[in-house]
Amino acid sequence: MDIKVPQPTETLILVADDDLPTRQLLARMLKMEGYRVEMAVDGNEALEKYASLRPNLMLVDALMPQTNGFEVCAKLKAEPDGIPIPIVMITALNDQDSMIRAFEAGAADYTTKPVYWPVLRQRIRRLLLGKEIENELRREQAFASTVLDSVDAVLMVLNSEGRFVRFNRSAEQVSGYSFDEVAGQSWEILIPPDELERLRAEYNRIVEGGTPVPQENHWITKQGQRRLIDWTTTTLRAPDGSVEHIVGSGTDITDRRQAEEAISAERNLLRTLIDNLPDYIFVKDTEGRFVVSNIAHSMAGQAKTTEIVGKTAFESFPQDVEAQYHADDQAIMQDGQSLLNLERVSIDSQGGKKWVLTTKVPLHNSNGEVIGLVGISRDITERKQSEETLRRFASDLEESNERLQALFARVSALEQVKTDMLRMASHDLRAPLTIILGYMHILRMENWSGLTPDSQSSMQEVEAAAERMRKIIDDILSVERIEASSMENMLPLDLCKLTEEVFLENQTRAEHKSQHFALSLPPEPLLVRGDSAQLYIAITNLVTNAIKYTPDDGDIKVRLSVVDDCAEFEVEDTGFGIPEKMQTWLFQPFYRAKTAETTNIDGTGLGLHLVKNVIERHNGQLRFTSNYGKGSTFGFQLPLNSED
Repeated sequence: MDIKVPQPTETLILVADDDLPTRQLLARMLKMEGYRVEMAVDGNEALEKYASLRPNLMLVDALMPQTNGFEVCAKLKAEPDGIPIPIVMITALNDQDSMIRAFEAGAADYTTKPVYWPVLRQRIRRLLLGKEIENELRREQAFASTVLDSVDAVLMVLNSEGRFVRFNRSAEQVSGYSFDEVAGQSWEILIPPDELERLRAEYNRIVEGGTPVPQENHWITKQGQRRLIDWTTTTLRAPDGSVEHIVGSGTDITDRRQAEEAISAERNLLRTLIDNLPDYIFVKDTEGRFVVSNIAHSMAGQAKTTEIVGKTAFESFPQDVEAQYHADDQAIMQDGQSLLNLERVSIDSQGGKKWVLTTKVPLHNSNGEVIGLVGISRDITERKQSEETLRRFASDLEESNERLQALFARVSALEQVKTDMLRMASHDLRAPLTIILGYMHILRMENWSGLTPDSQSSMQEVEAAAERMRKIIDDILSVERIEASSMENMLPLDLCKLTEEVFLENQTRAEHKSQHFALSLPPEPLLVRGDSAQLYIAITNLVTNAIKYTPDDGDIKVRLSVVDDCAEFEVEDTGFGIPEKMQTWLFQPFYRAKTAETTNIDGTGLGLHLVKNVIERHNGQLRFTSNYGKGSTFGFQLPLNSED
């Protein structure tokens, strides 16, 4: 360590004493030594000049008025960095208590009046030199820390008790802990329980004098992850041979080990796949020797894989078929061109003729030179045998095609009949219903009061039945229109606007039942591609169902949000809910989940079926949850419009 003794001309000393002669005398003697000097008449001025001048040393009188020397030391000691410079307390007091009080306050030394200059001069020199040594040690520590923190290796130092005394930046990055968090802690805090016993034994062996050996172990990071470290360890020993420190230098090999394991797993997977494929897969070198042969290929040569690797095809397959294989191989080796989907004749294990479809591609090294070939062959014997059979069935297929066309024509005719029947139902059923409802309205307007209560009740039942019939007809025709409509011309539409429209139209119905009816929409439009009329029907059905099947004072929340690049619509209510055993049939046409609470609630059983039809035609997903007695949530997801 190169210690530079501070020169007096580079040193500023602050003298604080309320006694003018003493202050001037000290300043004069210091200047004679070459020091630069500043003076303060009391403790307050001393603190102010310390803050502004930052002297190298202070001479402070203990018994100054206002703020005395003890208080000056105490205030400087309370600073965040403590007292960074030496302070010599000067006082007329010569008792032991005053000396102890001075040192406790933070003074570095103590001298009494009258000041004996030769002694004080040596003390000043000693304190300045000591401070310079301390500063140099700090600089060297900072340099060492910078060097240690700049290396990629994980570095740690343990004391003789196995506690951390050094932890470089790489160690902090790997572990997730700062040095302040682990300083003084045992090395065991980073070790997983399943490795602790083994590592304790190794640690004790090193402490007892054993030679450290390289090893691997895991650290548990602050985030709970396991990181694998490859360690090289050394010891620093005291003169008596005991271990003072253990220094560990490690490399985080977690990613490398995972990559090795992944490569090994991929290699094993590839080999497993190759060996379990029915196709013949093989690799040859430039001499025609097999380098790789899967099980199917080896069995074709009536040998084990270990027996065929290293041999040529002439040694493994019949001579009369290998000549063609060899010619193909030589063409690839010479021209470097692939041979694709070649039909070749081979011999099976019983000596019978079989056909294979072969593809061979050249294998190149890093310089582009052909070093072999990769081949894959498939047994197509059955295919070749089937071709003739397929030809025989060609005429039968043509005849079947004609029958199918005739059947299709009949089905189309039946579809038209169904459409015509629905159109007739629309006219023939709507007309009498319109007349019934019309006369009921006239009756209410002109002669309702003339009817007896029983007659009024009967008329109301007739009117309600007619309304139910009208609703059923409307729902049936809606389903038919939706199923018959084309989805080819869907346009972008704002689902927020459509949802808000339905919400506002049904707000009065919810208010009549004193329900808490809430709407939540995103701040920006949500564009989807679809048929606005169909989506309007679907959303209306879900909202009106929630109002209808939620009792008075219940809660209904209508929400629209974005989930995984989809617009998600939901209606959540605190209604009657649906028993689990009835939920399977909810979307079947004309099915109604009737319970004691919902028996008297009107419905056609077509609403949810219609919703399902609309959402599926828009490539969406319908979803719901329901708890009987607690409420239900119905909704759907539609893909967001990806076009500008």
